[in-house]
Amino acid sequence: MQPRQAEAIRARLRRLADDPAAPGLDVRPLVGRNGFRLRVGGWRVIYTVNGDAIEVAAIAPRGDVYDR
Repeated sequence: MQPRQAEAIRARLRRLADDPAAPGLDVRPLVGRNGFRLRVGGWRVIYTVNGDAIEVAAIAPRGDVYDR
């Protein structure tokens, strides 16, 4: 992962943590399992919400992340 992409993902995760309902986050619930996906360009962040905590399960390119 390029440093620029890593920073973009960190920034989007900070925004998600500050306001999970913020417009423009591009969050969708996962189909067939618990959790959500956050799209950041060609990368996906798979996470769950546990109380006030966001638990990241995976960060991977779009084609690879759903197999985990």
